[in-house]
Amino acid sequence: MSTKNIRRVYVTEYPIEFGGEKHKLRFDLGAFGALEDIGYDYVAIIEMATQIKFKNIAPLIWAGIHHEENEDLTIAEINKMISINEVSSLTPKIARAILNSLPEKEEGDEDQSKKQVPVEKK
Repeated sequence: MSTKNIRRVYVTEYPIEFGGEKHKLRFDLGAFGALEDIGYDYVAIIEMATQIKFKNIAPLIWAGIHHEENEDLTIAEINKMISINEVSSLTPKIARAILNSLPEKEEGDEDQSKKQVPVEKK
């Protein structure tokens, strides 16, 4: 296989701060896999990014900072670290980090955004 036509893609990191600590959100394959490990599927993740609810903030942050290898930092601990005052600054950064990590639509691709897909409630 020729590597001539392979486009290299680097996932962007987005700086965030919560609980007085600085982190970098990165939604790469590892982050999406971590979310799958706790029961979220791809469609649910995309839905969460476009309509972030309070209950989804900590799991999304947990997955997004998973690359930092904070193995002892749990979703429950992240929930305790985030003040309600930080939510309004965190949610657009989380959404931007997830949505910008997704592949761009290529010509001829079916428009997935208009499909109604049932999402399992957590």
